[in-house]
Amino acid sequence: MTGFSDITAVFSTQYYYRVRAYNAGGDSAYSTEASATTPASPGGTGSGSIVREVWTNIAGTAVSAIPTGTTPNLTYTLTKLEGPTNWGVNYGARIRGYITAPNSGNYTFWIASDDASQLWLSTDTQPTNKVKIAEVTGWTSPEAWNWFSSQRSGPLFLNGGLRYYVEVLHKQGGGGDNIAVGWARPGESKSAPSQVVPGAQLSPYSTTPVVIPAAPSGLDAVAVSGIQINLSWTDNSTNEDRFKIERKTGANGAYAQVGEVAPSVTNYNDSGLLPTTDSYYYRVRAANAGGDSAYSSEVGASPLPSVPAGPNGLVATAVSSSQINLIWADNANNETGFKIERKTGATGAYSQIATVGAGAASFSDTGLPASTTPFYYRVRSNNAFGDSIFSNEAQAATLPSTPAPAPPAALAAVAGNTRVALV
Repeated sequence: MTGFSDITAVFSTQYYYRVRAYNAGGDSAYSTEASATTPASPGGTGSGSIVREVWTNIAGTAVSAIPTGTTPNLTYTLTKLEGPTNWGVNYGARIRGYITAPNSGNYTFWIASDDASQLWLSTDTQPTNKVKIAEVTGWTSPEAWNWFSSQRSGPLFLNGGLRYYVEVLHKQGGGGDNIAVGWARPGESKSAPSQVVPGAQLSPYSTTPVVIPAAPSGLDAVAVSGIQINLSWTDNSTNEDRFKIERKTGANGAYAQVGEVAPSVTNYNDSGLLPTTDSYYYRVRAANAGGDSAYSSEVGASPLPSVPAGPNGLVATAVSSSQINLIWADNANNETGFKIERKTGATGAYSQIATVGAGAASFSDTGLPASTTPFYYRVRSNNAFGDSIFSNEAQAATLPSTPAPAPPAALAAVAGNTRVALV
């Protein structure tokens, strides 16, 4: 095997690599060093503002009391995701629009308010896909981010350059009032927001109907390795916000979204696949705030033939003075079987003792001698293209053999009137 795909790399990073061969005799010298720098993460900005709608003369502090299905009394423009402080009493407000992620990665959001508030974020630009990610059920001081655990979202992966619908609901009763949403971007401390979400990443929501984009066409899938298939297609629209990529395994599998790319991008590399003799199938659609386009045509491809992934999690357990049981995790779906090797003692030499079929994840090594010296094991999968790397090494010693007891001696029988006593 003379190739490898590093799927753990991140954007804008230079990586250095070296390779060496190995066998039972040990490791070779290293190859020359090679390096490569990954491209910058796709980025993007918004239009600089977001809209705040206000309904006045609404008593109480329950967010559910905000009449969002009616026309607001007032509408304002905000230049960051923060409303005014001490603006008024007995009102409900909604801030809605879009957040554009500046870079790809995990984001954490916080909300602070007086009185109650909720923060909703969609998986795309469509409001119907929004989910509540944080809330204040009582009240906080301005930008007091950590009074309640509910104020903070979990980590949310956003793709750089893509827009996401965001909605903030705020209900003010009496006394002071405030509302703000902050975030920690990828790589920043998650103890508190690094900033209030700035206007540069915000765009206002529009009530004007949006035309759904045209479907992409010409979808093509090309396998470039045993774990990666590259996709390309033709963009037939000018108003998409993103493309959504879906995949299924096998002709009878179920489709699920595996990725999305920014508008005008017409390729996607699907990496980290399991080597398989079956095919992966793909379809793509364009999307914007108006909805999703029809799907492209379906296309299938199989990763290039390759050796199977190696097993791991090998555990050896002695169950008697002559048997040790092995279990492991099967990480491949293209193996034809597994090879089990054993050695006696840490300095022994490994040799193959058995094979088991595809999908097996256990083996019982029987006929062993009782010994305090541990037996060592390792397992690898194989197919027509070769052997995988070995699993981790596991060891166990058989249980001690318990000898049969010696026979009793000097047995005597003493007869009584109605019984015989043995002594």
